[in-house]
Amino acid sequence: MPQDISSRLRGTGHVPAPQWVIERVSVPIGKQRLEARKPADLTIWPDVSSGVSDRDVQKFWAEASKKYANSCQWDESSVRGSVAIGLKGGGAIDHDIAVTIERSVQSTYQKVVDSLSAEIRRNSRLFPAAYGVVGLLQPLDSPGTRPGFSLLISGPHGGSEAARVFLHAFGERGISGLLARQIEEDQYGIIRGLFLPEWFCHFGDRNGGIDWNVWKTVAPSDFEKHFYEAMLVWSDEILKTLHHLQEKARLNIESISLNSYSAITLVDTDEKTTRNEISRLKEPAGFSAAEVFAHYLKKRLRQPMP
Repeated sequence: MPQDISSRLRGTGHVPAPQWVIERVSVPIGKQRLEARKPADLTIWPDVSSGVSDRDVQKFWAEASKKYANSCQWDESSVRGSVAIGLKGGGAIDHDIAVTIERSVQSTYQKVVDSLSAEIRRNSRLFPAAYGVVGLLQPLDSPGTRPGFSLLISGPHGGSEAARVFLHAFGERGISGLLARQIEEDQYGIIRGLFLPEWFCHFGDRNGGIDWNVWKTVAPSDFEKHFYEAMLVWSDEILKTLHHLQEKARLNIESISLNSYSAITLVDTDEKTTRNEISRLKEPAGFSAAEVFAHYLKKRLRQPMP
């Protein structure tokens, strides 16, 4: 989009909306009408006149964190993250990761990978993984990472009930595919979300302001463009929803963290493939979100979608 047209659209409080965005409005700019949407905060929205890049999304999410988050989960003294894998044979692998760095970051990542691999082998009879994600926290603004968030909540009937209520509230705003659990003997609940287009496409979701059935048909024509545009829209819809929840239930929200993750996702994945995927977490700095998903999309397009 030409710079002057983009600036005039921005002057109306809107930004361009690709065809896979669910809620679009038609905005007159001169003699033409442009499909557009309103972002949560135009002051931190990047200049997208020449396209959206990984750098644009990382900067947007880091600035959103400075402005709206009141907690930070990144800790340079440890490797932290979360694993949530639903197994087709029944049960799940679901817990947080926290390993103190003793010798080096690389050896600690290896320790995490070895531990997860051993856990997967113990559960091998229950594979394949119906779906799953393993995400390791990275510093905000790190190239190739996925945006994510964590919400610590409480309520008069315990953390589990609070999580159920908040999940329903996210669902009403068109946000699904979240992870939830209770902690500290049900005193608190935690809700986490990551940008997981692999899941959204697999399940045919309309999620995070995006119609993923439309997105996955359009994306192959210019993959990186659509990938980073989708990452930006999803991040913005999360920000909008967090604003809404703060207005409606501020007293039940203990903390909000906006995070960045290196992550691998699993859909109908056998034990051996899962361990191979997890081994890639040994070098999180080598992740490129677009490259990771391009590989996944190419594999999925060779298979019939459910």
